[in-house]
Formats: sequence, C-alpha cells, structure tokens
Amino acid sequence: MKDILFLSSKYKMKYLHQDSGEELKVQIYRENGKRKAARIFYWVDGKWVTRTHTPEFREYRKGVRSCEKAFLLNIKDAMKSRQKKLRAGGRFLMGSNEFEETKYGCFDKIQAHYDKHLDRHGPYCPITGLEFTFDRPNNATGKGGGGQRNVTNLSHDRLINEIDYTRQNTLFTCNGWNMQRGNLSLGEMKFFMKENHFKKFAEILLERFPDKKYELTELENGAEHPQERR
Repeated sequence: MKDILFLSSKYKMKYLHQDSGEELKVQIYRENGKRKAARIFYWVDGKWVTRTHTPEFREYRKGVRSCEKAFLLNIKDAMKSRQKKLRAGGRFLMGSNEFEETKYGCFDKIQAHYDKHLDRHGPYCPITGLEFTFDRPNNATGKGGGGQRNVTNLSHDRLINEIDYTRQNTLFTCNGWNMQRGNLSLGEMKFFMKENHFKKFAEILLERFPDKKYELTELENGAEHPQERR
C-alpha cells in the first residue's frame, strides 16, 4: 500500500481534464464554481497509464485478491452466477441457496460454513488432502475471479449435483477436485476417480446424506461401466 501512495515520487505524471482530456498544470481545478480533480496518468515503461495499471497497484490488488475473505466473497458471487446459468438452461435444483444474499447480506453465513470446515478438516481439501491456496493472477478480472486458477485454490462443490447450495450439500474442496469431478454421477466417479479420493467423497456424502447408503452399497457390490448404461 505504501508504494501506491508514493507513485508520484517514482513516475513522471500528467493531469488531464475529466471531460475534455485537455492536459492541465494542476490536479485540482475549478469549473462552474466547483472543485474537480483531474485524471492522473503515470509514465510507465514508455506509455501513459492510470494508477490501476502501474506495477505497484497490480501487486497491491494481487495481495487483496489472495486472501481468504476475498475468496469467500468470490464464492458467494459464483454461487449466484451458477444458479442463473442453470435456470437459463432450463435446469432447476432441489432446495434453495442458503447462502443467498438478503438485505442483511450473507457473507456471515458462508464464513460460518467455512469456519466449521476449518474446525473439522483444517485448511485442507477433505478429498485430496491438499492445503488450500488463495492465489489469483494479476489478469484475473470480473466477479468470481476470472483468469487462470490454481488447482489447490479454495473452491465450493455440491455433493449432489441436483441439490442447490445448502449447508448440507456444500463442501469446500480444492479447485482441482471440483473441476475434475464436474457433473459426474457416483458410478462415473467410482470408475474414473482415484480410489482413495472416491472413498473420501463417499464417506462425506454418507455422513451428510445417510439415505445414499443403498446407492453406495450397490456400487461397492459391482458398479457398472459408464458405457454399459447407455
């Protein structure tokens, strides 16, 4: 943050009028009796850029994005975005998003859910055992993060794809597991996933949804090859 405050001592600067773009000699000017602040540009690597495009500001934003709270906020937005996409495609989930925003906000709900995860599993993916990371590249833009994602980054998974983001159904995992799992059925997961990973998933699924015991028992007694059901 300190580096951002002292950009003027590091780079050549110029001031531009907010509307016309005319170059000014001072940052604060008067127009129609009102004080206005000019747009500031910095000479960086052979071109004029705004503060948000300086290396110092990019590093600052990377630090802000690379924190637990920022990730949980991104997850909250991603849940909402996912719902919209599913509904637009004519797919509706059972239950309702228990982390959905109200006039009082909803960050405390998702934070509490993550705190319970930490109490039970620590800062680790309960499936792969990998420690969570909170890395975002500098080119990450837009809600939900954007840009490339580290496979060990914190992510959110629905244990049962047909059920919404309820507390019972939402599990924090690493991004790599979430992407690999996708929309696979239990049978497909047992066939394609690593045995120890599927076993961990099945244990958590059975703990939260005891009625899945029959389906899991059937798979243990001889799951069909995914292509045999087609």
